[in-house]
Amino acid sequence: MKKMFSVFISMLILIFFTSSVAFAGSVNDGIKTIKVTEYDLYRQLISKTDEELKNQGLNDEQIKELRNFDFNKVFLERAKLSNHELKKMGYTDEQIFKLKSLYGQTKNNKQVESKIETQNIYAELYNSGIFANLEITTWLISGSDTSITVGFSWRWSNLPAYYGGRDAIAVIWQGTNTNGQPINVSIDTSSSYHKVQETNTNSALNGKVTNLAFEVEDYYHSAKSEFQLGYRIEDMIGWYQNGWGAIKVNRTGTHFIKEVAMKISYGHTYILISPGVSFSPISFSIGFAWNCTNMDTENAIYSKNVKRTP
Repeated sequence: MKKMFSVFISMLILIFFTSSVAFAGSVNDGIKTIKVTEYDLYRQLISKTDEELKNQGLNDEQIKELRNFDFNKVFLERAKLSNHELKKMGYTDEQIFKLKSLYGQTKNNKQVESKIETQNIYAELYNSGIFANLEITTWLISGSDTSITVGFSWRWSNLPAYYGGRDAIAVIWQGTNTNGQPINVSIDTSSSYHKVQETNTNSALNGKVTNLAFEVEDYYHSAKSEFQLGYRIEDMIGWYQNGWGAIKVNRTGTHFIKEVAMKISYGHTYILISPGVSFSPISFSIGFAWNCTNMDTENAIYSKNVKRTP
């Protein structure tokens, strides 16, 4: 029975992306990519009833804080910034123009009254492409009958509206032998890694790469890597805009590996609470406390030189 262990993260919006692989395949074989906006994730979360959120562990105060998260306030403040500052946050020229036009900012950056009614602002932000997109990709790096290595990468298009919490990468896997029977495959911690790259409004800190380790929950089934997504010190903002890494698993006995199914999940936060993560090898699932939305890529299985979907 798997233990639930704390990830010290905030309210988690989950994006699940699955890569099921076996020992054959060329480098970057079976690339799977998904993309989702931060608002789509948030909207699916708040579509839950208060009762459903309470059943998943939230109290009244936390539910109120979650439902009152104000994207409008965030983007109104950002619209006051200079084009140069917004570019440092990852916004394109087109996004900057739309953001400032939406909130009625003048060329000298003097704030005027918004042209958009409050109840319509989220739709306008969404249609204007202002919300941050999160893109996640998985692929088979290498494989043999004794080990499998799966690569992953993730990237925010620009600074998310909420960046003050802890996000996480969580992984679960299961191997089978040449007879199709389950076998233990163990994570190789010396070859598995997660690197994150900082984007910072202070150019001296921009581009800094940090190496993160995977914390192993069960060597035969699961691990996770958590990180503080961003921070603010006075006018300086730094955040991890992108990350990449690899998970390598090895056989542990004399049986050769036929297939390894692997699910990699990214958890994003909106309010500060301390949920946990649980792994279930039986249902082959990753459970973040108070999770609300799943987005799966195609479940592809690699076997020798054949790629198939179940």
